[in-house]
Amino acid sequence: MRRKQAGYLPILIAVLTLAGPAQTVTAAELTTTDDVKTDKKLRLKNDGRSDLQELTQRIATGDTGDGQPAAAEPNKPDTLETPEVTEPEQPNETDPPAEQPALPTTDNKPPTSGKAPRSITTNTNGSSTWTFDSDTGLLVFSAGQLSQRIDTNLAENSLTASQVKKIQFNGDEGKVTVDPSVPHLFDNLDQLTDFIDLQNFDTTNATSMSYWFTNTKGLTNPDLSSLNTSNVLYMTEMFHDSGVTNLDLSNWNVNQVTTFQDMFFWADKLTTLNLSTWGADRTVDSVNMGAMFSNASALTNLDLTNFKTKNVTNMSSMFRNTGLISLNLSTWDVTKVKEFQYMFYSSAALANLNLSDWGIARIADSIYMNYMFYNTSALTNLNLMNFKTKNVTGMSYMFYGSGITNLDLSNWNVDQVTTFNCMFAEAKHLTTLDLSNWGVARTADSVNMTYMFSNTSALTTLKLTNFKTTNVTTMAYMFRGTGITHLDLSDWNVNQVTTFDNMFAEAKNLTTLNLSNWGVGRTADTIIMRYMFFNASALTTLNLTDFKTTNVTNMARMFVGTGLAELDLSHWDVSKVTTFESMFLDSSITNLDLNAWDVSKGTKFFNMFYNASKLKTLDLSGWYTSGADVTAMFGKTTSLWKITLSANMKFTGSPMFWSAPAIGTTISDNGQNYKTTAASWQIVGNGTDHNPAGNMVTTDQMYADRSETITYVWAQAPTFDGVANLTFDTLGAGAFRNGNKPLASNMSTGAVSLINLDASKSYKVSVAQTSDWNTSGQSAKISKNDLSIQYGQSSLESSVDFWTGTSASSQNNIMFNHNTSNSFSIWLNPNTVIDTKLLGKQLASELTWTLSETPQ
Repeated sequence: MRRKQAGYLPILIAVLTLAGPAQTVTAAELTTTDDVKTDKKLRLKNDGRSDLQELTQRIATGDTGDGQPAAAEPNKPDTLETPEVTEPEQPNETDPPAEQPALPTTDNKPPTSGKAPRSITTNTNGSSTWTFDSDTGLLVFSAGQLSQRIDTNLAENSLTASQVKKIQFNGDEGKVTVDPSVPHLFDNLDQLTDFIDLQNFDTTNATSMSYWFTNTKGLTNPDLSSLNTSNVLYMTEMFHDSGVTNLDLSNWNVNQVTTFQDMFFWADKLTTLNLSTWGADRTVDSVNMGAMFSNASALTNLDLTNFKTKNVTNMSSMFRNTGLISLNLSTWDVTKVKEFQYMFYSSAALANLNLSDWGIARIADSIYMNYMFYNTSALTNLNLMNFKTKNVTGMSYMFYGSGITNLDLSNWNVDQVTTFNCMFAEAKHLTTLDLSNWGVARTADSVNMTYMFSNTSALTTLKLTNFKTTNVTTMAYMFRGTGITHLDLSDWNVNQVTTFDNMFAEAKNLTTLNLSNWGVGRTADTIIMRYMFFNASALTTLNLTDFKTTNVTNMARMFVGTGLAELDLSHWDVSKVTTFESMFLDSSITNLDLNAWDVSKGTKFFNMFYNASKLKTLDLSGWYTSGADVTAMFGKTTSLWKITLSANMKFTGSPMFWSAPAIGTTISDNGQNYKTTAASWQIVGNGTDHNPAGNMVTTDQMYADRSETITYVWAQAPTFDGVANLTFDTLGAGAFRNGNKPLASNMSTGAVSLINLDASKSYKVSVAQTSDWNTSGQSAKISKNDLSIQYGQSSLESSVDFWTGTSASSQNNIMFNHNTSNSFSIWLNPNTVIDTKLLGKQLASELTWTLSETPQ
């Protein structure tokens, strides 16, 4: 390798640089007035008969109410005779128009009013006779037993439920009763606003009140305290979608009720409810309170003083989406409850909840707590002291989106739980969680931990001491987006886990992770590890010692966007993997030795290393990829300077090898720096990585089939990395007197820099003066023979050895004065005639430096 350098006289030398039919009586036929008030009974003149009997008699006889029979209707004429009207004679066009008289109209329609005629309807419901006044909307029931839902009974008499404004129970001849089971009794009476004389309604025999007040949207503040509920068994959806705002039912006897399912469901105007002392002397078993208050979203005041839950088995969705802020349920007996799922689901205002001592002496089994506290986003004070979880089998989504910040569940028995999926997911305020000793005596099989801690972004302290994972089969998304920074899971048993899909994906605070010994003794088949560490961008330390990949079939995007620089995956068994797609895309890995991988079953390699911009070296020397999709496999691997490909690597698409960079691009390898000497890839051949001996090749040639394993590198060779100018001071004639040879002025600072050296090689640097002396703008010169640069006693008219030796590193900086016996000097032939045009000028002469290997 030669390097030309110019020498300057008197001061410096040149620089070389690199780069959904009713019987009626109208008001006109009766002598009653139109101002019957809805809050008074109808009074007609009669012989002591009741109003209803008199009204019925009048209808039957056609009596108009004045004691005379109704007049017969006169016969109507066949035709309506009208006077003949002749058309007036038309005036001439020039005559002024005659004023025409107004003609009488012949409209035979009776006068109308904007108000419909008043009607009073009577009929029966069961054995109870009722009347309905269309003007007032008052529906009056007389003594008898109701046997049909009112809206249906009205519809059969051409009335609609929405016409009823008030209901009166007439007790003159005895009380109104109801069949034991008439569900939906008042259902759909959406304009009903009040009950009159409700004390005359005897519900003693009622066994079902289900749906009674459903859709009674106009009933806002009824007094239902007179209802007898002592024999009621069913109250399902009793107030569903009603308009009640305030209810005091504290005197109701509900001791025989077996189902309260959806009782106040969607009563979204209800704000205050008193159920105190309910169930105090309960005699029934298997009580269902599922969704009892669900979606009573305005409910903020609920009195449950001495509310008993003995023998309740279902509390699922009980307080779902209520407006309650605080609940103390610590005295509740939940020993027989099997279903707690969705119990407080989306009660977004609930801030304080006391469930202490729940489950003590539990006899229920197969208990579900799934979604129990789901999206209780304001819940910050949750008392779970002595909360027992024995026989619980489901905990999925239990704390999902909760506002809890700190949970110590280390005393929970979760040995029968099969579903932990999303248990703490999206609990974005949770900072500290203790799950120590979970699963120690696990009997559950096929345990699901999918998304268990997903997006717990504030979680910084997670205690998993003695946390057992025996019989867990899926861990997909388990820690996705967690705020944890360090995890040591090296003692986890993952032998039955079939999917690790996205397990640590987007865990952007995770820096250190220990998964050593995972998979040793694996029994699971068809394992998925795709996206396992996806975008764990802060992950820099990953312990995979004895991490087994036996039976893994999918590794797509496994390390995408990680912060890992170094990975030893050389021992991995990938013999069943079919998908390697984008496995290292956007990763920070610098060196990969994958030569021992058996990738013969791989079918998808596209984008495998795409944009792994820090990847420097890649060994695929044992690979077989015939017929596989390798599109853009190496795209944008801009730092990849060395790659080894086997003869069995066949590229059926474009793997997109990246072009070599410009000359002088620095390569860092094993702590040493090297520089490219050509903008090309080169076959190493018989040479070395940094001094290849094979042919220069294009990326197209690298795609081509090869008959042997080939290593390609960016072209390099030992070369100069810089040579200082050789300078002399301003020299006059006297400086050369008596054969004096002035020394170069930068002997102690000037140096020759070498790069790409091989410690096993010996090198020689020589230098020669290869031009005469000249100056800018002048043709005059001084011969190099007459003004000669010398090294030691040797003139540089011919090449002179400057340095010979070896280098312990890839770079060597050789000072001009490395040899104390030799210096650079300049000699002037005393007989030389110097052209006066050169006097006072800066002169330059070219030096050529040569680097070569020497035999050892």
